[in-house]
Amino acid sequence: MTREPATRSMSGQAVSTFFTFTLLRAIASSGP
Repeated sequence: MTREPATRSMSGQAVSTFFTFTLLRAIASSGP
């Protein structure tokens, strides 16, 4: 149970990074 918060935080950070990367790629692709 002590390890759960750390794992969840790491997973959330990975998802956030992936989402930001995908968003930037989408903006760059739709750009001129």
